[in-house]
Amino acid sequence: EAAPALPQQSRAVARRVHKPLAVDRHVLMNNRPRIGMLLPFTAPAPGQSRPAVDAFRQGLRQLGYVEGQSIVIEYRWSDGNDDRFRDLAAELVRLNVDLIVTSGTAAVWAAMALQHRVTSRSLPASYIVCRSL
Repeated sequence: EAAPALPQQSRAVARRVHKPLAVDRHVLMNNRPRIGMLLPFTAPAPGQSRPAVDAFRQGLRQLGYVEGQSIVIEYRWSDGNDDRFRDLAAELVRLNVDLIVTSGTAAVWAAMALQHRVTSRSLPASYIVCRSL
């Protein structure tokens, strides 16, 4: 059975994420890169998934990154409540993620505002703004 088509935007973001995470294999083995995902919807129920998140993971796998093995992904779900984004983004920064990937205008604004306040280190962010997630 063929795999379902994956959202083009998610695959493109995974390819863009590869560049900031490109590191020496020795460093990778001892200190896995951490991605924070700030998402505007409710977390999927056990055994279910979100197509855009699955596409993102697949894009990472195509680049050699396997969640739980060579990379860590921290998910934060707003449950449709835009007011939660600021706190969720701050939580990802406290977790010391290397990159924040987000979707939706409110999440983008929260991540951008936080990014400008983080002065101790550079925190790359990648944003997806589209209707098909």
